[in-house]
Amino acid sequence: LERAAVTKRGAAGVTAAQFAPAAEHVVAVGSYDERVTLYDARAWARPLLASAKLGGGVWRCKWHPSDPRVLLVAHMH
Repeated sequence: LERAAVTKRGAAGVTAAQFAPAAEHVVAVGSYDERVTLYDARAWARPLLASAKLGGGVWRCKWHPSDPRVLLVAHMH
C-alpha cells in the first residue's frame, strides 16, 4: 500500500464504495483509476490510511463476511 495523494483521489470517477462493518466511519472507495482508498467519512478531504493501485479499474468492493480486516475487490485485471 502507498499513501494516496489528495490531488489524485477519485480522479477518474468513483465506481464502488462500501462502509466497513467493524469500523463506524471507514469507507473503502474504488475508482476507474485502478485504486482502492480507505477514507474516514467524517473527513473526505484526505485518505484515512492508504490506497492500493490494483492494475485495473475497480468495479466492486466488499468487506469479508467473517474477517472485518479483509476487503474483497473485483477489478478489471
